[in-house]
Amino acid sequence: MQMARKMWQAQRKLSAEETEALLTSGKEGVLAVNGDDGYPYAVPVNYVYLDGAIYVHTAQHGYKVEAIQANSKVCFTAVLSSEINEADTTTKFESVIATGDAVLLTDIGEKERAMEEIVRRLAPSNVAGGMATIQRLLPAVGMIKINVTELTGKANR
Repeated sequence: MQMARKMWQAQRKLSAEETEALLTSGKEGVLAVNGDDGYPYAVPVNYVYLDGAIYVHTAQHGYKVEAIQANSKVCFTAVLSSEINEADTTTKFESVIATGDAVLLTDIGEKERAMEEIVRRLAPSNVAGGMATIQRLLPAVGMIKINVTELTGKANR
């Protein structure tokens, strides 16, 4: 994986380690795909970051799935913190942008592993119930895996 092109405000650029830690800590992001007629299509999603890849739970069919099947190149953005500082007329933030190639998982084992991690992250007080639901619905669940090729973290703290 490589870091992105030169950042204009280089003092805000995060190290690769800090960027990955931020991405790992997040739960929500925005997945952007190449939509119809060349227009980008960006949709908020829940995700987990595991072993250098971003996993997104989805339906097995729909616009974003069709867009990925047509063009696997995607962009993913997560804003991990954001606070407007009115006194300084600025925003304090931490964010990550990843680009990569998306695939629709067919391997049940990999899909199950990603779903288990999503349940642990999003419903830590109901892991047992979430796991039971996963077992029941896993064949019908869609899962997008983004093989990250470029990763950038930025913060104004």
